[in-house]
Amino acid sequence: MIVVLFQTKLRADADQQEYEKLAERMLELVQQNPGFISINSYPDSDGGELTIVRFASEEALEAWRTHPEHLQVQQLGRTKFYESYHIDVCNLARQREYPQTTPSPTV
Repeated sequence: MIVVLFQTKLRADADQQEYEKLAERMLELVQQNPGFISINSYPDSDGGELTIVRFASEEALEAWRTHPEHLQVQQLGRTKFYESYHIDVCNLARQREYPQTTPSPTV
């Protein structure tokens, strides 16, 4: 599994309505992406936002990263919306879940 941590801070002059409309469209698109697992966003202490996106594989992430409409919106993010952003792409080493939703292997 691949986990993407996407921290963003909007510019003071960013058009909030336009940004939210594009964010809704990106959410719609990423959810259609094969290998997409989940997305959650949280406000951070710096006045920005932290978004956590999970993909089944690096191939699924690459398909999303290079999606033509997503590429256009990435460019808008850099030129119109973001004061700053930071992206970490992580390979999941271990996962635990409670309550457990999948049967555990018998040892």
